[in-house]
Amino acid sequence: ITDLVLAQMQHIEPVEDTLAAFLRYDGLLGDGVLFFFRELIRTDDRLEKTQAALQREGLCIEVRNLQMALKQTEENLTQAIAQKSPDLGQLALQLQNWQQTEIAWQTRHDELIRFTQHFDNQLGEMLAWAKTVYATLEEIQADVKETKADVKETKGLAEDILQKITELMARQDLSPQIKPRDEFTQHNSTSLKLIREAVSLFKQLPTQSPEYSRVSLMMGSALSSTGDLAQAERLFQQALEKATHPDEKALAYFNLFQVQLRRKAYVEALAHLQAALAINPLKYALHDTHKYPIEQLLGAGGMGCVFLCQRRLKKTQRVVVKCFWETRQASPDEIFKEPFLMSEIAGDFVPEPLDYGYVDNVQQERAYFVTEYLEGAIDGESWLAQYGAMDLERGLQVGLQIAEGLQLAHEAGIYHLDLKPANILLKTASVSKSAEVSVKIIDFGLSQVAHSLRQEAVVQQSRSGLSLFGQAIFDTLDYAPPEQRGYTDYGEPSAKSDIFAFGKTLYRLLTKERPIEVEPEALEHAPNWFKLLYSCTRADPAKRPESAEQLVRRLREIEEARNVKQRKQAKLANYRYIDNGDGTVTDNRTGLIWLKNANCFGKHNWESAMQRVAQLADGQCGLSDGSKPGDWRLPTKEEWKVMIDRKYRSPVVSNAAGTDQWKEGDAFSRLYASFYWSSSTREFVTTFAWFVLLSNGCVNFVLKSNAYYVWPLRGGVVESLKL
Repeated sequence: ITDLVLAQMQHIEPVEDTLAAFLRYDGLLGDGVLFFFRELIRTDDRLEKTQAALQREGLCIEVRNLQMALKQTEENLTQAIAQKSPDLGQLALQLQNWQQTEIAWQTRHDELIRFTQHFDNQLGEMLAWAKTVYATLEEIQADVKETKADVKETKGLAEDILQKITELMARQDLSPQIKPRDEFTQHNSTSLKLIREAVSLFKQLPTQSPEYSRVSLMMGSALSSTGDLAQAERLFQQALEKATHPDEKALAYFNLFQVQLRRKAYVEALAHLQAALAINPLKYALHDTHKYPIEQLLGAGGMGCVFLCQRRLKKTQRVVVKCFWETRQASPDEIFKEPFLMSEIAGDFVPEPLDYGYVDNVQQERAYFVTEYLEGAIDGESWLAQYGAMDLERGLQVGLQIAEGLQLAHEAGIYHLDLKPANILLKTASVSKSAEVSVKIIDFGLSQVAHSLRQEAVVQQSRSGLSLFGQAIFDTLDYAPPEQRGYTDYGEPSAKSDIFAFGKTLYRLLTKERPIEVEPEALEHAPNWFKLLYSCTRADPAKRPESAEQLVRRLREIEEARNVKQRKQAKLANYRYIDNGDGTVTDNRTGLIWLKNANCFGKHNWESAMQRVAQLADGQCGLSDGSKPGDWRLPTKEEWKVMIDRKYRSPVVSNAAGTDQWKEGDAFSRLYASFYWSSSTREFVTTFAWFVLLSNGCVNFVLKSNAYYVWPLRGGVVESLKL
């Protein structure tokens, strides 16, 4: 019966395996069906009527009548046997039938008794179990009431937090989805108090609360606007773990992208952006990622972030996609006109533009701009980090290309307005001084496309408390002239704004110093550069160079002056001695610097000669070289051997060109063909010192008490074996 009923139940609704096993145990389901079927029949009044009718027809007999009939038949059979009645066979057959009927009834009766006892036993167990269940249900009901109270309290707590954060966000123009400009939110005592109260309440909110993920997202957004990125990141991670809805997960991923972007953790940031895109690409895509799949997050700034992408239609081509934080409201053809115009008029100085568009074309939101990718090129800040400050020759190469690019743009009425080392791409075959450097100016014309967060940094007035992202934006103010920093007395931004930024950019590249001011000490070795860059960075635009064209001319003048100097140096490179014009003469063969006046001190004994030379300094013996006491010394014996040229006699010294004998005024003055001291003492006999006789080049030793001429030099000691 059990299997039959279960089979029928399976047709109506599937029965779990555990329940089916329970119902099959010891025929529980079948016995239950029989029990209730018996009870149903027993209480039906039709049963009594049917039973009476069967009895009248002899088709039904009660158990007590059956037993009486059986007893009567047994007595009749005994009597018939005694009387040897002819009905003996018939009575024996009748007795057999009654006995079979009794056995059949007894079998059915025993089965019924066993069933009843079995069911009654199980019923007792089930009733006991039901009683336990009932008690448990009462406990559960009490727990449910308590839980409902807790849920109500938790819901109230979550609502309090959400109310405070919603109020804060309305005041501060914040939202659950982080925006880059949140970095520069100006909080006051009221908003900070609201955040502290919300944080205090949030600590009491159970993590099992249905609102936990939502509250975490809003709390994280609020805290990120205060600069507490570490706590904000932890809250977004918690929101991600507790989120049950895909929308909340996607928002948590995107907010993690934003906070990690601010601390320049670009690998982690990109991974979380990709996770957000996998859930909801329409909401979180910053460009057409189907057309331009992302390979790498290159960086981020005040206008947007930059990705290295593939071009799907040309999989071998890699491109750069710049995605803007905030787009100006205008037709795309209008706002992207200048970048493409720059390519036409100054293509040598800007990357080739390839494409542009919006993620949301209807609302014209989330604009992006695609350019060629320059393999191997690095920006100016990366150059400084890898190679240090540029030498003057390389700086001139770079400066001329930037200035020429500005000239072409300004002649077309296009201004950059965000020029800085980070917007200069540099590419060279090698870092050697002779290698050419090609320059590309990026972001030209993009000031018409999007707002820059640099204006928010102007209001901030301090980089304190900002993330790496915010500090980088704040530092770009070093390159912004007063007219771009809100000082209206200087007029509107113009071509001269780019000239100001040019001066700060070149100063940074040449010195590696932060260009707060153009300091003369940093460029004391290049006074013409200081003069140019100082004029470029004057606060008053009227005092800056008139145009980029004039800037190019002045750079050409610096280039020509350099070329003249190089030609002169090339000519002098073949000379043995170079007059430095400061009372000194350089020996190109050894690098030693000699005093031009070969007889400033007259004759002295060796000890006195050593003392007098040690005190020599700028202002003495015609010196204007900035030397100090202790810089000068006597030549060693080996250095004298290198100095003399035995092709000549009286003195054995060549002229400056090294082509003939020395004559008065040729490199040195007052040079005598006589005895000169060296600083070398004779080994083992310290009362003797070495000298040179410039009439014939003899090098020998003599008592230190003798009086000889003194001719000082300075520089590292030169040994004859190294020459």
